[in-house]
Amino acid sequence: MPNEELFVDNMYVTLDKMLPRVLDSLQKTDLNKIFDTLASIKEPTIVTGVGGSSIVGTFLAKVLNEKNHIIATFKFPRDLKLMDLNGYKNVIAVSYSGKNIGVDASFDNNLNKYLLSGTTRPGINSLQYTVNDEEYSFVSMAGTFIPLSIILMYYKNDINLVKDILSIRKEFDVVDKNVYEIMTSEKSVTACAMLDSTLVEGALVAPVIHEKYDYCHGRTMFNYHYQNPLIYFDDNSALDTLFKENLLQTYNHVIMIDSKYDDSIINDYYQAYMGLLLCVSIAKKINRDMSIKSVPDISELIYTYKGKM
Repeated sequence: MPNEELFVDNMYVTLDKMLPRVLDSLQKTDLNKIFDTLASIKEPTIVTGVGGSSIVGTFLAKVLNEKNHIIATFKFPRDLKLMDLNGYKNVIAVSYSGKNIGVDASFDNNLNKYLLSGTTRPGINSLQYTVNDEEYSFVSMAGTFIPLSIILMYYKNDINLVKDILSIRKEFDVVDKNVYEIMTSEKSVTACAMLDSTLVEGALVAPVIHEKYDYCHGRTMFNYHYQNPLIYFDDNSALDTLFKENLLQTYNHVIMIDSKYDDSIINDYYQAYMGLLLCVSIAKKINRDMSIKSVPDISELIYTYKGKM
């Protein structure tokens, strides 16, 4: 069997190619068709996805709430089996391939069905985007930021915004520790999903996620006993001011991800990208290429599973 790593771009190549891949997709995709379809969704909607697609699904639900003024909820496909779906009218499955068991589970109901994917599916309203330059990488950068950018463009149709954010290069001051704590809020929900997924899939560190207000309910004990580095999503809120003046001094190492934009939707996209750059910094620090699988892929057995969840 050929060495899989020979067919994989390293993370620096993947990062350098990400913006051109995103712009190529935005140019060649029928964005107006996708935008018109999204704008037509006027009733309560569930958005689903797994892996990197859960990041995109989280962002899409957030944008539909804000732009369409509807109830839009992100759920994992398995959750739909346990939910009373009578209050919802639509389900949007997010999937790069459009073919996995998560999509099947998302569509095993009587809701109006939509698929945001690089492919189409017979009988399903498909919001298809174009990907001509395939990404040969385990942790998918362009594969996540292409649909994220399409959703951002639906929210605010400004290609320069995408260019400005994805052109940024930044190295973070990181440390070699096995566990990182993360403080987040609803404003950075997409960014936190990106960070959590990439840290785990890239085998970089084990993330422990704290919702900021929930942190006061006993979670301070974790830092007190273990003194892990902290990644902090700064929303410039009154609570953030309180944390920065008091709590952050209890950590030995704090990595701040700033808020650059007043608009929380745009800022969540920006912070998601900052989280990706932070992951690259951690990978560089521990000398690991997160784009390349370093162990046999036993997950393929589960990924190709065709039975019921």
